[in-house]
Amino acid sequence: MLVQIGRQPLRIRFEWNCRWKAKQLGWFDYFGFPDQARAAREFGHDCFRDWVPEDA
Repeated sequence: MLVQIGRQPLRIRFEWNCRWKAKQLGWFDYFGFPDQARAAREFGHDCFRDWVPEDA
């Protein structure tokens, strides 16, 4: 993903993964699966597992 910060473009590699966030928090649905919907509602953009500038 290419984002613009001021006049400097920055390329970011990321993984948006609410399954990972739900498992980390111990949130599971009725069927025993990680509750991704709850994690998405509660955390929104904070479901990112990785957020790394590609130059790093």
